[in-house]
Amino acid sequence: MKMRSRGQISNIDLAVAFVVVLFILLSVFEVWNMSLSRLARFESKRVIDRRVSETAELLVKTPGAPSDWWKQEVVNSTSVQSMGFAEKDNILSSERLGKAYSLDYETMKEILSLSKEEYYITVSDLESANRTIIYAMGRKPGKYSVVVSRYAILNDTIVELKVSLYYDDSTFMTT
Repeated sequence: MKMRSRGQISNIDLAVAFVVVLFILLSVFEVWNMSLSRLARFESKRVIDRRVSETAELLVKTPGAPSDWWKQEVVNSTSVQSMGFAEKDNILSSERLGKAYSLDYETMKEILSLSKEEYYITVSDLESANRTIIYAMGRKPGKYSVVVSRYAILNDTIVELKVSLYYDDSTFMTT
């Protein structure tokens, strides 16, 4: 007696089909997760890039708010809404820089509205042979950093204001 094949599915065929479909679904899921992870990292990087750029612009182009913040006896995040080093656009004030230099790290961080990042700000004399650092504020503890430079004038000298934001990979590059 001959057996006829009527298109019946055996248990082995079902198991193989199930494994293939499961493999495809797991592959799609893994690719999806990797894409979301990359997107989150890109967005985090974009946020910190924007934050460091805005901080540098604010310091170089504005006097701060209030504009006489550097004359105040007590400078903190309550008395100063924003910090700026400029007398006019791109012309820095040594008085404002000196007051900022005298502030403690946490106060300056609060005024700059930096929560997760650590900052380091330098003002360097571009006209000196070895780019002498005139002012340095903050610290450099993080593994990763974003640095923005702006050029300005301080006491008739061309200077470079460099704002560096340091961050921990786990803080900003979450998946």
